Amino acid sequence: KPEYLFGDGTGAIGLLPLITTFGRNAININTVSLEIMQFLGLNDVEIETIMKQRNREYGGFRFIPQQFSARGLNAMSTQTFRIEVTARAKNSPIGSRITGIVSREPSPKGNELRTIYWRERAETVRT
Repeated sequence: KPEYLFGDGTGAIGLLPLITTFGRNAININTVSLEIMQFLGLNDVEIETIMKQRNREYGGFRFIPQQFSARGLNAMSTQTFRIEVTARAKNSPIGSRITGIVSREPSPKGNELRTIYWRERAETVRT
């Protein structure tokens, strides 16, 4: 349904800004957004359980409980990151938005970042 991607016009956010076609077909239980958990059909108790595990005391999940992996939450770390930066000169309505998608890949020296998408564009910046 289009409203799943674009929202329903009542202020509910669509999924389009929350998903990417890049990555390894995995959803990280330690970073997944509330909207994606709701879309996956998790109930309020399950969502609260996940959110409580993400605090400083627990530090997130070290393994994925079966009840969540069966629902699509199948990773504990993220390998693909979207970075978005918007900047403008003082008193200027025109700014620049840079969007990059990078992948963290293991190497003999540790992890290395590989750029898999890059876009720069000028736009009017709202203040």
